[in-house]
Parts: sequence; C-alpha cells; structure tokens
Amino acid sequence: MSITVSKKILLAIMITTITFVVTASIITYTIYEEEILKHQIEKLENTALTRGNALDILTSFRIQQGETLSRMSEIHEVLKSFSDGKVSSSEQARNELLIGELKEKIVNNKILIPTKITGSAQYHEFEIIDKSGVVVYSDNPDNFAKTVDTTIFTNPSMTYDYDSDKNRAVIISHPIRDHGKHSEIIGYLKSTMGTATTDSILLNREKLGKSGEAYLVNFDKKMISESRFIKDTPFKITSDTKAVNHCINTGQSMTGEYLDYRGIPIFGSSYCANEYDWVLLVEIDSSELRKPLEDIQKQMVIIAIVTAIIAIIIGVIVSRSITKPINSLRDKVIRFSASSSSSSSSSSSSSSSTGENEIEILDKEFENMKQSVEEGIEDMKTIEQILDKSALVSRTDLKGNITYANEEFCKVSGYSKEELIGKNHRIIKSDEHDEIFYRTIWETITKGKVWEGNICNKSKDGSLYWVHSIISPNKAANNDGYTSIRVNITKQVEFEQNQADFIHMASHELRTPIQPLLNLADMHEIGVIDSKEMGEKIRINAGRLQEITEDMLEISRIEAGAAKYTWGDMDVKKSINNIVAKYSSKLSENTKIITNIDEMTITADRLKVEQIIENVLGNAVKFTTQGQIEITAKKDDDKCTITVSDSGTGIDSEILSKLFTKFATKAVPNSEQKGTGLGLYLSREYARGHGGDIVGKNNANGAGATFTITLLISSPR
Repeated sequence: MSITVSKKILLAIMITTITFVVTASIITYTIYEEEILKHQIEKLENTALTRGNALDILTSFRIQQGETLSRMSEIHEVLKSFSDGKVSSSEQARNELLIGELKEKIVNNKILIPTKITGSAQYHEFEIIDKSGVVVYSDNPDNFAKTVDTTIFTNPSMTYDYDSDKNRAVIISHPIRDHGKHSEIIGYLKSTMGTATTDSILLNREKLGKSGEAYLVNFDKKMISESRFIKDTPFKITSDTKAVNHCINTGQSMTGEYLDYRGIPIFGSSYCANEYDWVLLVEIDSSELRKPLEDIQKQMVIIAIVTAIIAIIIGVIVSRSITKPINSLRDKVIRFSASSSSSSSSSSSSSSSTGENEIEILDKEFENMKQSVEEGIEDMKTIEQILDKSALVSRTDLKGNITYANEEFCKVSGYSKEELIGKNHRIIKSDEHDEIFYRTIWETITKGKVWEGNICNKSKDGSLYWVHSIISPNKAANNDGYTSIRVNITKQVEFEQNQADFIHMASHELRTPIQPLLNLADMHEIGVIDSKEMGEKIRINAGRLQEITEDMLEISRIEAGAAKYTWGDMDVKKSINNIVAKYSSKLSENTKIITNIDEMTITADRLKVEQIIENVLGNAVKFTTQGQIEITAKKDDDKCTITVSDSGTGIDSEILSKLFTKFATKAVPNSEQKGTGLGLYLSREYARGHGGDIVGKNNANGAGATFTITLLISSPR
C-alpha cells in the first residue's frame, strides 16, 4: 500500500518541524548556558577581586600603622629604659606616663591610627616588647613582664588567631628599629584587634544569592573567617579544596567549578594573597547558579510540545490544500477513462490506486520548478552585471575634460551624462582639499603613474560625498587620457567621524561619575563623611558608571553591525502592562497612567522592544509631576503603533533638535539625577531594527510631549 501525497506532506512537515525545534532548542540552550555561566563567573571574579583588593589594602594599611607607631620617640624611650631586660614597678609607672604622653601626641596631631591608644574599642592588648622578648608595656596587666617568642615578629605581619579572651582576632606585629629601615632591632610592637572590619567585607553577601559566601583560608588550609553554613568555623574547619591548593601550589588565583569545604559542588573564584599567606574564596552553589538554565529547559520543552501540535494542525491544512486539486484532477482522469474500454478503465483504476498519477503531476511541477531555477540563474547573472557597474567610473582627455561617465557616477554626483560630458573634472571639486592636494594628483598621473587615495567631491545639489579613487593613465590607448574608478565611502567616513565624536563624548561622560568617586575617597580619608554615606554615594555613581558602560557597549555593537536580535512572539499588551506596573510606584501622587492597548502578538525581540517602551515611559514619569500619562497600542495593517503621551514639562528646546542623538539629555527638575543620554538613541536603533521608527514632539497645547513608536508586526529579517 503506497503512502498518499497528503500523508507524505504531513509527515515531512512534522519531521522537519520537530527536527528544527529540537535543533533550535539545543543551540539556544547551549548559547544561554554559555552566556549565563559566563556572566555569573564574571560576577564571582569581580567580587573576589574587589574584596580581595580591599583586604589586601586593609592588611597593608594595618602594617603601615605599626610602622608609624614603631618610629615614635615615646616607644623608643620605653625600650631604652629596660636595657637589662627586667621590669620594675617604678619603670612600669614611668612607661604608663610615657604611653599617656604618646596617646596625647597621637590625638593632638590627628595621626590616623585607629587603635586603643586613640580610644577605639576595636584594638586591645597593645604591647611593647624589648628585643629579649620581655613585655615592657601591655594594656593587659596579666601580660606585663612576661617573656614571649620574638621570632614571629622579625618581619611586619598581620595574622589571624585567638586573643587572650578566646575571641577571633587580628594580630599585627612589627619590629622596632633604632634609627631606620635597616638599623638594629631594639624591640617589637604587637597589637590585637577585632575582626569587625574584615568581617564587614566578608559577610556582606549582597548579590551572592541564597547560597553565596566569601571567606578566608590560611596557608595551613584552615578557615579563618565565619561560614554561612557552619557555626564556629574559624581555625576548626579545614578547606582542602581545588582553589586553595591551586593558590598554595602555584601562587595564582583561579575560577571554576569544584567541591567546597562541605563537599558541595559550587562555582568559585579565588584571590590569592601570597605575601600574607591567605586566600579569599567567593563561592555560590552550582545548583543555584544553574537554576535559570533549568527554567529555560522547562520552557523549551513546553515550546517544543506546542510547536509540534501547531505543526500537525498546519500540516493537515497544508496537505489538504495541496492535494485537493491533485485529487480532483486524478478523479477527472478516472472518469474520463471510464468511458473507454474496460481494460483501459482497469488500467486507470490501477494507476489511481498506486498513486502514479499524483507522482506524474508532481514530476510536472518539478519540471516547472527547474525552469524557474534556470530563469533565476539568468536573473542572477543580470544582477551580477549590475553589481559590476556599481562603482563610479569616468574617463577624461589629457586636459581633464570628461569623455565618459557611467550611471553610478551620474547618480552619486547628481549630474546627467549630458551635463558631465565635455566638462572638466573640476565640476565636482569641493573645497575640502587645498591646491597642493590636486596638484599632487595631476603631477602623478601626468608622469604615467597611478594615483590612489580618498577624495571629497561635491554633488550638483551642493552636498559632499567621499570616494576612494584610483586614477590611471590610459596606457593601452597611447595615453590619450585618464580613467578613474571610485568607490563611494561616504558612510565609512561618516562612521569614522561619528566614532571619534562618540569616543570624545563617552570619555567625558565616563569621567562624570568617576570624579565624584575620587572626591568621596578624599573626603572619607579626612573624615568629612562616614562610611555609610560614602557607600551610598559610591553605589549611585557606580550604578551610573555601569549604566553608561553597558549602553556604550551596545552602541558599539550597533555601529559595528554586530547587534543581535532574538526573534520570537511578543504579547504587546502583556509586556506594556508589566512595564506600567513597574513604574506605577515611581509616579507622583498627582499623576496617573491610562492605557488603551489592543490585543496583538508581534514577531520581535521582546527585551529590546520592552527597553524602548521603558525608556520612553521612564522619561514621561520623571518629567510629569501632575496630570496623566496615556499609553496606546494599535494594530495598523502590518504595523504596530505605540504612543506615550504625558502632561509633563515637555521636551526642552535645547535638546529637541538632537533628541535621538547620543548624550542628548537634561537633568530632571528638582533632582540631582541625570540620565546617560543614550536611551532614546538606542530606542531609535532598536525600533529601526524592527522595521519601524520612533519620533517625539511637544504637544500642541504646550503641556507635555508625545512619543510614537512603530514596529512591523512580522520580523523584518
């Protein structure tokens, strides 16, 4: 029994659709997996580097504090009063007097050493030890006159251990030298401080999710900071992980997936501080990091099932529409054969039952297709000939008078052939080059040489255009003139100029948030602002810096022709309602949003279209303090039209003419915030990428502005 054409078509559509969906799903999942993991790993690396640098700087700063203290004359006097290495009660009293003077000197001179000497509760057990190991001064009376091992104090160091009260602490030690860096050691300084500062760096788990943590491990592979999952871990839990061993063995940091100290698979990044014998680990459970991939996988399965069902329905409809006229023709042939002899009728019936008539009909269609392909090949040859003529070609006599101009030359220059023939080439000369430039060209070609370079010409309407020109003497014709072949590079020149302008403007915008960050550091250093205020301002400026950087990277991809669009079905009403809900909380109490949105589904890159709408609606919300914002979405033939109209302050005349250019922005009234000026530029590029556009204008009644976004219903690509 043969398979009918209808069934073959249905089967082919199903197999093709399922194959396409499976292949697309695998490719999409692979791409998402790579991008998501790459993004998360970069975040881990940045977090490890940021916190590692902070701890590195803190360690170096604490050691420098010890260096500053070790040079103070009061401490040297304390040590010199104990040359025999024994301490008396009267000397202890004298030392306390000297330490009191030292405290007063530190306070009066505002020396930035936050130890117990200056009154901070973070430092305790400040001790001065003579070179024989005798404690000649200690804030803890129990330690006075004790002898300690001084071998660990030979070099400046900052280590983690328990203090005398069995609390986790940071131990800072520094040798005291008689005169300078390389002079004789006359004693040692030892101070113990709490771990609040380091813990504030490590225990900040913002942006680390539900399972992320940052902790320290020393080169004995012992954890020296708190764990998120296990209580009382410092100096008790061993972290013999791949990242720790890599740091100890190679002295280098690493990023990757491995088992942590709990034996749980994680993604982690390390910061290796070899100089101080510790390694910082920033880790997050693999299960949490891969959760978005599992969600994507489930969505793909649902999409595959729905697509398969749709394919079956479409296959049935298509196969019936294709085979209906074929079967009708077959039936006519059978009825025609029935009027013939019985043998002929039998033959026709047999032929019908085997499906041979359908195959013959399809064979004829293939012949028609072959003919169409041959005609297409001829069309391609014609197109190839047209492309060969796309360059600007002209010939002149020995005096430079034009004797030939091709159609592309006429099109770009704006002159007809009749206007060009007989005229000197100076007819398209611009004022962009000096006389030396043209004289050099003329001297080159009159000597029988070929000249090549870029020239700016002027068209008939006065506009300028750039061409890359090759001008050669007609040597084959005994040099009876010159031939010029040009390629229009106007867009390339404009792009390079735009790129230069973009770099100039971008460098200015990037400096805008960077300078406040530097100022904040200076202000914090001299005590003008506290850490909380500085942190808030740093987050504001860092957020602006990140926003500018991401926008500029996207613009670079657009202008390089590397922008990527992920096409799919987009429920316009659902997306707009979600965006409205997001911005409703940002409205002033005297402002409301009204929507009038048709039900429609378009083929688009949903994220980019939503970004267009967010940019426009966000501006409307910022500049509308009272009244209303109205959003409409209508289907117009093959286009979707979205309008956002507000009753706010309108578009400032200063930026109206350059509204969709880069960095066209103005501060929000009564606010210190200012946008990057890139949102509307990106919105226009995204809209055009969807076969549409975006325009903005002030309302005729003088209150507010209206932005109109048009998009093709179907993908333009």
